[in-house]
Parts: sequence; C-alpha cells; structure tokens
Amino acid sequence: MIDEYLANGYQIFRNIIPPSLLADLRCQADIARDLAHQLNGRQTQRIQPLDQYGDRIDLQPFRDYVELPALKDAVEALLGPGYTSRTPACHGPACRTAKPPLALRLAPRWRRRSADRWPRPGSTR
Repeated sequence: MIDEYLANGYQIFRNIIPPSLLADLRCQADIARDLAHQLNGRQTQRIQPLDQYGDRIDLQPFRDYVELPALKDAVEALLGPGYTSRTPACHGPACRTAKPPLALRLAPRWRRRSADRWPRPGSTR
C-alpha cells in the first residue's frame, strides 16, 4: 500500500464508503458546486471551507465521512498514528468548471517532459 502511495502520490481505498453515504456526499457536492458557481462564476474550481455554507449545504454527510472507522483505520495504516482525514471545515470539493482550465490542457505535455527527468520509483532508468 505504501509503495503505491509513494509512486502515485495518492492511494485509493476501495469499499470503505457505504453506498448510501456516497450518494449523500455526491448530492451535497452537487449543491456545493452549484453554490460555488453562483457565488464565484462558472470557472470556480472549489468552494472552501464548507462550514461557512452550512446554512445552504447539509454538512452531516461530510462529518459522517470523516468519522468512518474504516477510513480512519486505512489512513492510520498508510500514514501512521495521529493522521486523520480533514474536518468539514477544511473540505473543499472540487468543482467541474465550464471550460477546462489551462493547466489541464498543458498537463499532457508537462507529464511527457517530467517523465524523462524524474523516473517513477522502482524504474530501472
């Protein structure tokens, strides 16, 4: 698990979030996205911190997510004791923008160039 995390910079934990909670999170994330676009325009990439918008977004699914015992155990197994997931005060769901940001259009070129300079861990190059 730690090798994947170090190689990729992220780790996917499968089957940790119950389907009902995932549905609630998606619903509230959609509301948050619409609110972000309403407040800051269609190119807004996130709304943060969520707890500022508790009067318009139901924060309970985000609280339930942070408190999931399986998630806490997975984070601790990966990073060690004392690490936690963020609180709803820190959550900022990413929003789909009206047009792709410039960075996404440049990313394939950047990845090709950086792969030559910094080989992945475990590479024989």
